[in-house]
Amino acid sequence: MWDAESSLKSLEDAVDEIEGYLLSKDIIWARSRRPSLSIGLISLNLRWLRPTLKAQDQARLQAVESKLTAVRDRWRVAWERKATAELRSRLNLWRGYLDDLEGRPGLGSSYPQEVRNRAMAVDLLDAAGNQPEIKTLTASLDAIDGRLRKGFRPGAFVWEQVPESAFPSEPFWYLYGRPVSRK
Repeated sequence: MWDAESSLKSLEDAVDEIEGYLLSKDIIWARSRRPSLSIGLISLNLRWLRPTLKAQDQARLQAVESKLTAVRDRWRVAWERKATAELRSRLNLWRGYLDDLEGRPGLGSSYPQEVRNRAMAVDLLDAAGNQPEIKTLTASLDAIDGRLRKGFRPGAFVWEQVPESAFPSEPFWYLYGRPVSRK
């Protein structure tokens, strides 16, 4: 279940550890008794929080974003490389889920959870900057999207308790409906 206060606190904690994470070899940094840390997870939380928080908490969010921007600017190449590695990983997970879904339509019930990997790709592409692998990853994402569109039924926003306004239907079309079972 999504909770604004917990997500904001998680982001505040993440800011304190972001440099260590960027300099680590981990794509997703597991943290004991706290949510994992990655550029994609940070960007997803930021999207969720921006339209949700009350005025007094907006200042906390702005402080987090300022610190993240400063770290990103200081460690730009590390940030871009980490975002590229995470994008590659998220696309592999997303492709794997869609492969599994074709053979086992019952997995459709996990679509709201699995589509997080696709949603993170939007911001990860931006965060990756001009890394050499981006053209290849963009082409891969386009191919995966084309495949999904062939068996996609537009409909209601798939995430409960998450503000739709944070995820407009373009570019987040895949959050407004579900894949159609082929069996």
